[in-house]
Amino acid sequence: MRNRTVVRLTLTEAEEKTLSMLAAADTTEQRIAQRAKVILLSVAGVSLPEISRKTGLSTQNASKWRIRFMEQRLAGLSDAPRSGKPAMF
Repeated sequence: MRNRTVVRLTLTEAEEKTLSMLAAADTTEQRIAQRAKVILLSVAGVSLPEISRKTGLSTQNASKWRIRFMEQRLAGLSDAPRSGKPAMF
């Protein structure tokens, strides 16, 4: 059995307001809204399997966004630059 560490996330008032707006707005990209919901549920003390069930993300993916948020805060919820040749429009 693996040891699981409990992740304790705390938010500033501004971060909580921003994440709530992102999670609730109809105009927010679906992937950004999901990531915001992962963080808000984590702050509320919801377990990772339950977060996964509520957001439709795998537990591994939900964990990834929690870790990125802890390291980079709100900027970590955006997609990272991809390697390779840039898309041609």
